[in-house]
Amino acid sequence: MTPEAPAPHVLARLPRPVARLAQTAAPNQALVALTSLAVVVLASRSLPPAAFGLFASAQLAVLFCVGVAQATVLTPIVADRTVDATEPVAEVRRLELLFGAGALVVGLLAALLLSGELRTVVLGTGLVLPGCLYWDAVRMHYQGRSAYLRLLPGDLVAGVVTIGWVGTALALGLGPLVTILGLGAGPWAACLVVLPPWSSRWTSWRRPWPRRVSANLAGDYVISTGLDQLLTLLTAVFLSTQALGGLRLAQSALGPISTLAIALSMTVLPRMRDLPLTPARKVWWAARPFGAVAGLALAIGLALTFVPVPVGQALVGDSWAIAAPVALAVAVYAAASALGRAATLTMLTSGASGLLVAVRAVSAPVVAAVCVLVLTRHELILYAWTAAGLLVLSTVVLFVMAARGGTRTPGGVREDE
Repeated sequence: MTPEAPAPHVLARLPRPVARLAQTAAPNQALVALTSLAVVVLASRSLPPAAFGLFASAQLAVLFCVGVAQATVLTPIVADRTVDATEPVAEVRRLELLFGAGALVVGLLAALLLSGELRTVVLGTGLVLPGCLYWDAVRMHYQGRSAYLRLLPGDLVAGVVTIGWVGTALALGLGPLVTILGLGAGPWAACLVVLPPWSSRWTSWRRPWPRRVSANLAGDYVISTGLDQLLTLLTAVFLSTQALGGLRLAQSALGPISTLAIALSMTVLPRMRDLPLTPARKVWWAARPFGAVAGLALAIGLALTFVPVPVGQALVGDSWAIAAPVALAVAVYAAASALGRAATLTMLTSGASGLLVAVRAVSAPVVAAVCVLVLTRHELILYAWTAAGLLVLSTVVLFVMAARGGTRTPGGVREDE
């Protein structure tokens, strides 16, 4: 069953329904954000800054791999109107489990060649990825169809199991590897509750796989978000693991903003593909809800700057002394990232995903070179503000390119055909 396109007289009033749909996702996203924040706070309170930086590295690696799989597999499916909206797509299950199995094999092989802290991070990441990827596939299916209530039990189970595992491992001193494994225990438990691998509800996607769109979206994610996460990891190389832990703590404080932006993307995307608007009008239509998210990020960042460092350390651990000076810069970065999704989704739904990845490919080397140059000066605050400023500039460029490029492709993303 293919979803019907909204009537023209309804389209003019879409921002209000979009806001209502985003609100229906609030319980789910609150659970996800609170789970992530609770795990980070537990780790930062229980571990010294250097050990917390190690845990944060593993968490960042998991988030990167999940994001690549989401861009490659899930977003093209959600963007396609021809997909059956009532059943999960079997190809998602196969591909996500394949990605997870590949990550596990790579993690095990790399662990044989590495030693020390790096071996722990790589091995832990490989072990937890299969469950994380599979649960992400289930979540994106239901989020893309606004079926948030079906996800609520799974999100609750994932949160309870993850927090319980990580908290127990930290309390008993079971070691970093066992603690990292908690990042995957919750997702696996949630999968079994909501949509287990053997469920008969999975159906086949009866159309060619959008290879070109998948490649473009994967390239965009790796170039943009992947570059950002790589530069975050490089703070441990050029500065210290303590600096990495502090930066990740500040990023985690803004984590709910990223979660909200992702949820809004999955809510807005199915509607944007049906909007009979020019790219210029579409990007400004999408900028309104994402602009509200950006404003919230700036408000949180300003509030965090007024938290006294001793109070922050009492709440979340010693790493807050490193996180506090960069909290506002991280908030600006989060705001620009959220607002940039309006341009990204416009290009995706206007047949311009190739232009999107081309713009990223041109800007990425400049961003990387400048950020690495700043990191060599051994100044975390300068690096954080440099990254934020470069992303603001990149977002402006994306808005201009989104308004000028692309052609409407009825029925969703069909660039491969």
